[in-house]
Amino acid sequence: MRYIEVCDGRGGQQTFGSNVKCKRTFVVTVDDPTTSVSAIAQVCGINWLDQHPEFPVYCTEINAQQDGDPLHYKVEFTYDLVKPEDKQLAPWDRADKFTFSGSVASGPAILHYNQGFSSPAFIVNTAGDPLEGAEKEYSSWHIQITGSRQSFPRFIAMQYVNAVNSDSWSGMPAGSVKCQGISGQREVEQVGGQDVSYWSVSVELAYRPEGWNLKLWDIGYQQVVGGRKKKILDANMEPVSDPSALSNGVAKTNGSPPDMLTFKVYNELPFNGAFTQIPN
Repeated sequence: MRYIEVCDGRGGQQTFGSNVKCKRTFVVTVDDPTTSVSAIAQVCGINWLDQHPEFPVYCTEINAQQDGDPLHYKVEFTYDLVKPEDKQLAPWDRADKFTFSGSVASGPAILHYNQGFSSPAFIVNTAGDPLEGAEKEYSSWHIQITGSRQSFPRFIAMQYVNAVNSDSWSGMPAGSVKCQGISGQREVEQVGGQDVSYWSVSVELAYRPEGWNLKLWDIGYQQVVGGRKKKILDANMEPVSDPSALSNGVAKTNGSPPDMLTFKVYNELPFNGAFTQIPN
């Protein structure tokens, strides 16, 4: 193709509190009406993410349309603010993005902080028995990580779903972050005039300050004596009608508060190296 004339027109707009947006308009005259639109746009010498000659904005849109007749085209380049992490042409080279949200759910109330948050105590009645059925709100902080990958990380998804962190991750202690799920969707994007396939991957994590272990009262109707289970008897040498507090499998003295049993019910895996750290 041989272009005959290129005329450059510039314009810009900015509203207070927002980013500047600019446009450059070229009128291209060609000598062959079958010239491809992409070739006409390339004549102007502007590529994706090229910086505007005056402002710190970058080319994010290219539009070429016939202007009156088959030999004249108007080519318009739109410039906008582009975050540093989005300036990579290859989708998988762009930085991951983070979205944060919160949720609240109800669950059993086990501890109280009447003596201060540095001295938690079990919730029991004045006789030392656990008060069952009490509930409180539990808040969770949700972290969504989205990014582009050349292939879907299915082995990580299979291994990490329902796992909690075995290491400190992004400043959160071990056992406090749980992987709720990893999803993905295949995408296609044009890069340098070529179709590029990649996966848009989303990771959902949930943080709970109290952790994800299951906690239950150590109570029961039997105790271990001499290596054998035996029924716990009351003062009348009859089996107790209510569960008794236990300690290491042995019934505690009447009126003693029960101990708490802690169970790890989720697999523990290192999150560092598997998931992108939250940026500062």
